[in-house]
Amino acid sequence: IRKVKIDDIKSICTLHQYAFDSDYFTATFSNKMLINFYTTLLQYNNYNYIALDSNEKPLGFIVAGYEIDAAINLFIKRNILSLSFILLKNPKFLYQKLKILLRKNSNNGFVSKANLRLLAIGVKKDSEHKGIGTQLIQYFDNDLLQNGENKYGLSVKKNNTNAIKFYIKNNFKVEREEKKSIYYVKEININ
Repeated sequence: IRKVKIDDIKSICTLHQYAFDSDYFTATFSNKMLINFYTTLLQYNNYNYIALDSNEKPLGFIVAGYEIDAAINLFIKRNILSLSFILLKNPKFLYQKLKILLRKNSNNGFVSKANLRLLAIGVKKDSEHKGIGTQLIQYFDNDLLQNGENKYGLSVKKNNTNAIKFYIKNNFKVEREEKKSIYYVKEININ
């Protein structure tokens, strides 16, 4: 496991395609759009890691940082026409994105304890249940501690039971539940 380099973006996009199914809007992105998406995320967030096997083949990745929302907003601004077209072609996401937009505009008072967000963790399908995800989380946790950070948050869809089991196993605690999502926070203990 090491920090992501700019040359790793294509590998991260391939891993993304393995890890994120059709329930995720980003699964509708072309490879070019995914590259653009991850390039923007990596430029603005510095807790990004890739797990490689002994032959340097990618097995998994993490993208995290303090500027996740800013990077996503910039990506949307730069790609509004393409994203609008994708939403029109995939109406199930249009309703979902409108709800998110309306929810952001209505202040419901929720503020996470963690400003640092883990946006994406993905593991190649044939490497699942082999400890790669746990190793990535441990590496991330250790890097955060070395940088004086001790907590971060994430969200997951409630129907993603494998991810939920994974987060619980790795000491994440529920911070908030919504109709379709669970927000977790992890406070890292120094051992």
